[in-house]
Amino acid sequence: MLKPVLQPIEPPSIKQKQPFVKINSVKIDVEIADTKEKQELGLMNRTKLCSTCGMLFVFDKEGFYPFWMKNTLISLDIIWINSAGKIVSISKNTKVDNCDYISTPGCQPKVYKPTAFAKYVLEVNASFCNKNSIKVGDIVYGL
Repeated sequence: MLKPVLQPIEPPSIKQKQPFVKINSVKIDVEIADTKEKQELGLMNRTKLCSTCGMLFVFDKEGFYPFWMKNTLISLDIIWINSAGKIVSISKNTKVDNCDYISTPGCQPKVYKPTAFAKYVLEVNASFCNKNSIKVGDIVYGL
């Protein structure tokens, strides 16, 4: 009589924890945009973003990374962060302009530019920085 071969039981899959960063003790759950494709898509066509959520763009090296609001349906605060985790620039309450939706000759979409090189860019809901007293010089933990 053959004895059954016991197969090891796979442990239950461990649910991935949501990545997050902290600024001034404020936890922000983040989606990571670390590929060119994810960075190009960003928060396009989203109609909402939870109040403690954001998108963290991770670049290979520090550089000058301007952003525009093409097809972004929600106003945002854009936070540029250097490789040491220090906030170096913030554009608050960015707005979508008509150039992002309509191909109009001579119409140029507004571009939001940092004042210093950054390795990371964090997009959160508009007014998030004001509500949470986030400012240039603050440190972002969890990068």
